[in-house]
Parts: sequence; structure tokens; C-alpha cells
Amino acid sequence: MKYFSWSVITIVGFAGSTIAQDLGPSLYNPPKQNFTQKLNHGSNDNTTFQQQYQINTAFFKPGGPILFHQSEEGPLVPLNSSVFTDYAPELGALVATLEHRFFGTSFPAGSAYNNVTTEAYAPLTLGNVMQDSIEFVNWIRQTTPGAENSKVIYTGGSYGGFLTAIALVQHSDTFYGGISGSPGLTSWGLSLTLEDNPFRYGASDWVSNVYYDANYAAALRIKDALNELKMPFQTSSSNLDWSNILNVVLVQQYDEFAQFNFPTKTEIIEIALALEVVINQTLAANSTGELLRAPILMGNSIYNGTGCADWEN
Repeated sequence: MKYFSWSVITIVGFAGSTIAQDLGPSLYNPPKQNFTQKLNHGSNDNTTFQQQYQINTAFFKPGGPILFHQSEEGPLVPLNSSVFTDYAPELGALVATLEHRFFGTSFPAGSAYNNVTTEAYAPLTLGNVMQDSIEFVNWIRQTTPGAENSKVIYTGGSYGGFLTAIALVQHSDTFYGGISGSPGLTSWGLSLTLEDNPFRYGASDWVSNVYYDANYAAALRIKDALNELKMPFQTSSSNLDWSNILNVVLVQQYDEFAQFNFPTKTEIIEIALALEVVINQTLAANSTGELLRAPILMGNSIYNGTGCADWEN
């Protein structure tokens, strides 16, 4: 069993895509399909539901690994937004992503966001979630020529990082290794100090390194702008900490531009080579406001150099 912390290895994917731009969007975003999944694993109940997934076999070579991304608490994480798509050509890997039960379109009959009852959500257990992954990857092995003995590498972020750890600890017979993205393990806790909780800001440190490696001058300008953002709000009488709210929004955008820096747009970032774009905008900005405006517009999917951000979306 092989286990890697996301903060150690994810920088490879953050720095940019290794996939050639002329391969076409279909390789990034293959059709979404449905897998017939049992609702209650380990029981005599044969009720099933349709669980959404994507599979990319474009780079797969017989015996190559299966790179499996278990989507987290939300809609299906598309393959065009997964760093596993970066790794596939070099590894000769099959890449797959599975939507989490009770999220996105993967709802059993009679269950939905507007039908939140204890009875309807009873099958939403950790055991069933883990078995969903096992059934799915075993099906891939059985139906994909050359994948019968492929090793499966599991990944997910945050809650999905926790699932990665559980998969490797409890189901190492199915999952050979994993890359856990910001799991809720050692980084949990109320303490905000590095002395008491040195892992809490690990992911932020790595994102910072991406920007400093890409363009040192731009990284310094971003750092100074975020610090300057705090000043106008320090004497504000508002009960809301607008400085912190805006800082969180901006940092999240900078994070996503680094993580999803693909040569074509994705469902998460609708701008190709987002990291390069935001760096160029940063270097060209004539003021702090102009500098910080660029990532907000880019993250709002209305990037056209003009207009205002849609704060409701």
C-alpha cells in the first residue's frame, strides 16, 4: 500500500498540464455515463440506483494503472478538472471519476435535496460509499481489456482525502495506493498557530510556491495587494469582516488558477492556462484594485476585461 500526502505531490499537477493542446476537448471531458449501483451493499435488498461516472481510456496501455477519483460532497468532479488526467499519458493509465451517492444526479429513487428524511438518507453511510468505489473499479477491471490486474490508485480532496485514507487502511486488497488531497487528519483542530498545528496551512504554502516559481515579481505583487486589502476595513464599523471575506474569495481563486491550469477551459475554470493569464494581469495592473479585480472576474466566468463581478453567483 502506497500513501502520499497531497501537499507533497500535488505541486506536480499544479504547475501546469502536460497534455498537448491539440489533442482536443474530448480527451479532457469524455461522456458522462451511469453505473448501476446497489443501494444497500451487504444486504438482501436488491434495490439499485444510477451513479454517474466518467472514464478516459485514451492513454491506457494493458497493465497500466487505474487512476480513480472519488468525487466528494457535490456534483461529479469532471476528468478535465483532475490532475490524474495529467498523469495518464506518462503512466499509460486509465482515469475514472465516480460521483458520490446522494449528490449531483446520483440520487436513489425517492431521494432528493428536497426530501431530506432519515429514512430516505439511511443508505448514505461510509460503508456504502466505500463499497460503491470497490464495485465500480472492479467493474472497470472486468470490462476493460488489459485492466484485469491493474493497480488502482485512489484520490480525493478534503473529505475525499479522508476517504482516500479510509480506502487504503480498510480496503488495501482493492486499492494499491492513494494521493490524499488536504485530508481532515492531522490538520484538524481549533488551533490556528503553526506551533500547535503545523499542517494546517500546508496546502496554502504549496500554492504560494507555485506562484513564486512561476513568476516571483507577480507573487510579490499579489502578496502586497492582499495585505493592502486589509487596511481600509480596519476602522470600519461594520459587523461583517469584509476584509476577511474578500481575502477568502481571492485566495480561493488564486488556488484554483494554480490547480486547474490546463491548456483548455474546464468546468471549474472556464479559462485556458488560467495561471499564466492571472500572472500577466497581475504584472500589467496599475493599481491594487485593478490587480485584485482580475481574479474575481476570472472566477466569475465573465472574464472579458470589463464589467463587474456577479456576487450572487
